[in-house]
Amino acid sequence: MLKDKEIEVFNYIKARLGDGISPSVREIMEAMGFKSTSTAHRYIETLVREGLIEKTGSLNRTLRLPNCGTTSVPIMGTPSASSGGARLSQPLRISRAMWALRLRAQTPRSFLP
Repeated sequence: MLKDKEIEVFNYIKARLGDGISPSVREIMEAMGFKSTSTAHRYIETLVREGLIEKTGSLNRTLRLPNCGTTSVPIMGTPSASSGGARLSQPLRISRAMWALRLRAQTPRSFLP
């Protein structure tokens, strides 16, 4: 049986996931009024043990609801937006059907006001 605060943390995580982004531990800490991230970690671990949420390793923003129809996709590299060249962290010979590139846009100074 979950305690009231655990339900509140779960509802916050669920709402943020509904907005399309997994909350960070620090965001959970701030939203719940916790004084430290270790308290937020403790609540997350409780919810994982109860099977209400899942997380992937120790990476940030990897919380998700079980059986929600999403899948993890490996990030294969980070191409430079300005040079157009891709610097891949792993070779492209993979057996997975999907993969992603992490893009970091840099706004040229000429576009800034």
